[in-house]
Amino acid sequence: MPPENEQANAPKPAGKKLPVKSMMIILVIMLLEGGLLAFWMATVKPESAVGALAGDEAGPPAEATGEALIVEDRVSNMRSGRLYLYDIKICIEVDSKDIEAVKKQLDKRDAYVRDNIRTVFAQADPQYLEEPELQTMKRKIHEILEEVLGEESVKRVMFAKYIRYLGQ
Repeated sequence: MPPENEQANAPKPAGKKLPVKSMMIILVIMLLEGGLLAFWMATVKPESAVGALAGDEAGPPAEATGEALIVEDRVSNMRSGRLYLYDIKICIEVDSKDIEAVKKQLDKRDAYVRDNIRTVFAQADPQYLEEPELQTMKRKIHEILEEVLGEESVKRVMFAKYIRYLGQ
């Protein structure tokens, strides 16, 4: 029976053991994280989400606003090496209480505003004129209008019409 003893005393082939302890520790940590996350989501609710779900208005009521036409014109740009014409209609959003004063001020400074807007378009890089929301152009026009109307008057600049044509 010596062969059986030799087999019992012989070293076992080196097989890979599963890291059971490591897997158990990771499993416990994941369960604790999941439990804490579920507890937090069940007990803590942001006030804005609660108000929106209940249909309540969050914050003060919005002030009434109106729109004023700034310019409706055709302007050009040759910065890309080709002539492009832009058929534009630009409006601004202002408080309805200030709309008459804004329109009077725009009538007084009409040539100045038109000239500066034409200059902004003529000097603009083609990439600014191709932006989906025209944010750079709106910001530049907003700066011109703040100079004319004051900083608090203009709420937002809007392009009511913006069509690009290839010039001759």
